[in-house]
Amino acid sequence: MGFFKPNVSKLVENKDLKGLAKALESRDEGIVRSARDALVRIGEPAAAEMEALLLKGKQKAILPAVDVLSSIAGNSGIQGLKTALRSPDSEVRLQAVRGLGKIATAQAAETILDALNEQDSTIGREMIDVLVRIGRPITQKIEEAATCKIVELSGEKDGKPAVIEGNLERSDIVRIRASAVLANIATAESINALAKALKDRNLNVRFNAVSGLSAIKDQRAAELLFQALTDSAVDVRDLAEKKMGKFDVSLIPESLLRSLLEKEETIIRTWADRLLHKKGTRLGKCANCSTWVYLNDAVFLERQEEPSERDEYYGVQSLLVKTKSCPSCQKPLLDPVTGKPLEERSYVT
Repeated sequence: MGFFKPNVSKLVENKDLKGLAKALESRDEGIVRSARDALVRIGEPAAAEMEALLLKGKQKAILPAVDVLSSIAGNSGIQGLKTALRSPDSEVRLQAVRGLGKIATAQAAETILDALNEQDSTIGREMIDVLVRIGRPITQKIEEAATCKIVELSGEKDGKPAVIEGNLERSDIVRIRASAVLANIATAESINALAKALKDRNLNVRFNAVSGLSAIKDQRAAELLFQALTDSAVDVRDLAEKKMGKFDVSLIPESLLRSLLEKEETIIRTWADRLLHKKGTRLGKCANCSTWVYLNDAVFLERQEEPSERDEYYGVQSLLVKTKSCPSCQKPLLDPVTGKPLEERSYVT
């Protein structure tokens, strides 16, 4: 029996979509390429035929069909690629994700977001990369995905979450991946979503939120980073501190930092104090009249010769400060962080 060798030109002339779809099963790569190109040129009418081919599960024709769906202009190929995302073959699913990235529309992004519970971690990473490349059109949809606490998945059995990638629930995987996309897009429009992600029960989601917020040049992002300094997870707190040390202080008004000096949490007061110093403002609080005193003209500053390891890690420089008393009532000034008399201490700038 000879190999099937269809005449692609005749099939095109006769508008034989089924014949062109059949040609994708040929062992002759030249015929497959010609059929593929013809189907792409035909466009939307070919999309339904490609989806039907995927549903039939003709193994040799599946990847060429995905290629056709990926190359048809507009959103016509998305439904077929959505079918391909349900394939048991990981290579088919991977190519479907890449195809949706090639289409690069908001509808294509939503299709990927609906499949973020993908079990294969390689495909999961590809989903994140594709969504980041598509960018802003999907921000609102990602916000919904990043902040959802419970994701209804068909993979759940007996009311219990399906578990993949170690002990992570599918709903965790969805939120982790969605927040990673959002962190990489990092636009001001993402702030509200990242604020919600910062409260997520999963520390990886919160970690991604901190990473994203640190890249956004906006006062609101800085305020949220201060919140992350008190996170329950040490990894999130450490990242927040590292990012806070490199944040553009010109974006943070002095009034905000001064208000943070009144906070209960020592770590928040510490960083508010540090960022004030980076802005060139040094404050002490009078123990008697409770007024804030600018120390710039009331102190003698001596730069330490060698920065400490902590200074280098957080991108700051220590200064040794010797202060005077409150100019109004001559009472001791208090350290804004410890509340103790501010006689001698290390500042950072």
